[in-house]
Amino acid sequence: MFNNKLNNLTIVIVSFKSEKVIFKTLSRIKKIKNILILDNSGNINLKKKVQKKYSNIIFHVSRKNLGYGAGNNFLLKKVKTQFALILNPDCFASVKDVIKVLNFMDKVKKKCAIIGSTKDSNNIISGKLLSYKFYRCMYVKGFFMLFDLNKIKKIGYFDGNFFMYLEEIDLCKRVIDNGYEIYSLKGLKLKHLGGKSSSDRKQFLKLQNWHWMWSKFYFEKKHSGLIFSYLKYLPVLLITAFKTIISPRNIKYKMRLKGLYYSMAGKKSDYRG
Repeated sequence: MFNNKLNNLTIVIVSFKSEKVIFKTLSRIKKIKNILILDNSGNINLKKKVQKKYSNIIFHVSRKNLGYGAGNNFLLKKVKTQFALILNPDCFASVKDVIKVLNFMDKVKKKCAIIGSTKDSNNIISGKLLSYKFYRCMYVKGFFMLFDLNKIKKIGYFDGNFFMYLEEIDLCKRVIDNGYEIYSLKGLKLKHLGGKSSSDRKQFLKLQNWHWMWSKFYFEKKHSGLIFSYLKYLPVLLITAFKTIISPRNIKYKMRLKGLYYSMAGKKSDYRG
């Protein structure tokens, strides 16, 4: 029974300079047959190493960094199963965790489009299914997201204009707006390293701060309109500019200022470090 469920699932992983963590992630899900990987750093050697150890994995290499959203979209379009699990290369999940969310999907499959994990208590809509510790919520985090593709295809995949940050929140909002449901499971034994897994910490911090501000304004503009977004973020721009002037060596303020300016000017999220 479990094998039948797992055979209807594809694991989708987008990596970027993740060689030091991805093998640990793969070792925990090696019993799952359908796994697709896209490496955004053009690492041919990583592809050879992974496929030598795991012959079932289909590994794609991109010459340019597509980002989280567009990278996952590339793989999702190749999925042939009904369910897809978005899994970050630095998120350690067990097959038991995967089976748990698949089992729950059976119980809520009529309206549920996404199951994942969130720790934000303000995000909870209802907690009716307490025996499973699943809760209806407004969004889940992007490092572990189970999709029912029959529903997600109707809504659309990630917005590829986001390079990193808030693309999963944007998708979850569209899921809710289209009348579908999202659930979070508190009992999942997941460990997500986040930026700690990056092999180039300085570059990651630049990317993180630039794209965080770019994405925040773009998200606001997309869902609240241009005028409201400018009224909300113009003071933020001025405050960040002031902080940059008084602390010119602070990478955080410098990159946030640039990212916000680019977004408010209507420019693409094309910063790659």
